[in-house]
Amino acid sequence: MYIKIGHLTSGLQLFDEMPDRNVVSWSVAMAGCIRNDCASEALSLFSRMHHEGFTKPNEFTFVSALQACSLTDNETQAYQIYSLVVRSGLESNVFLLNAFLTALVKHGKLTEALQIFETSPIRDIVTWNTMMGGYLQFSCEQIPVFWRYMICKGVKPDEFTFASALTGLAAISYLQMGRQVHAHLVKSGYGDDICVGNSLVDMYIKNQKLNEGFKAFDEIPSKDVCSWTQMADGCLRWGEPSMALAVVAQMKKRSVKPNKFTLATALNACACLTSLEEGKQFHGLRIKLGSDVDVCVDNALLDIMHEGLLPKLCMNAGHLKKEGAFNEEGLHVYAFLLWKHGENDLTLFVARSLAATLLLKKYLWWLPFVLSLD
Repeated sequence: MYIKIGHLTSGLQLFDEMPDRNVVSWSVAMAGCIRNDCASEALSLFSRMHHEGFTKPNEFTFVSALQACSLTDNETQAYQIYSLVVRSGLESNVFLLNAFLTALVKHGKLTEALQIFETSPIRDIVTWNTMMGGYLQFSCEQIPVFWRYMICKGVKPDEFTFASALTGLAAISYLQMGRQVHAHLVKSGYGDDICVGNSLVDMYIKNQKLNEGFKAFDEIPSKDVCSWTQMADGCLRWGEPSMALAVVAQMKKRSVKPNKFTLATALNACACLTSLEEGKQFHGLRIKLGSDVDVCVDNALLDIMHEGLLPKLCMNAGHLKKEGAFNEEGLHVYAFLLWKHGENDLTLFVARSLAATLLLKKYLWWLPFVLSLD
């Protein structure tokens, strides 16, 4: 009870006070340690159980021990535990096989994992997905080979298989194979899965196929913020900033709350278009998000200022000066901007002495951001 409600210390204390402990007691304690992010403690319990020698581990004990190996840096112990699995006659248990493969993959031992995988008499979809996930993490170029092998063996992919394969093919820009996987996806019935849909869109975007990306995007029944953001980012990446802003606008109409990545994409699109009014709106959103942004968002704000605001204000100030109407307010703006972009000592002096008023009023929304710059 204590372990299930998150009171691990109290639960382990009660465990230690038990006069007699059976395999269920040990297994529950180990599983509780893993659920409470204490994988090392789970391995310590397994070692203690093994050394005491009074209780023989079962498949549940071994699964917890192997899971703990996946969550720690102790890959050697994974081999030792699986050797005990074999000696216990449980090597045909697919759950134990999958747990061992996961431990090997998590430690980057793909060659060793493949050897175990190929010699295993039993495999289920989790076994195949474990290997696919390993290739996705460490060796994307092997995904096409493994996908063909899987299909030739008559294995039916599930949503995790499709998402992993498409993500890996996107990473290596393998469009032809991506289309083949898409064809299998259409037949499988997993096309409504949002992770699969996002991976499919990403594959087309990475291969510069915006039209096909939009088609796949439109077929996602319930789009999340990742769906909208990656579509907008794809438009921006391949030279369509107006389309990127249109995607973000549609996202707002659907009442999907943007995140910092959406905001950075939108601001970069505004910078490409020197769209100050759009930039003003997204700057307001940046203020609302507060600390939940990173440097890429503020860099995008700087880009808008540099590409749109700075040339426009300098041009206006230049006109005032040329027409003999470079009054105090225009001089303030001109000097302020030159100070921020460092032309000479005179403008620095004037900018520090005067405050911008007339022209800057129109763009006052930029002032807190600009003044915060060093």
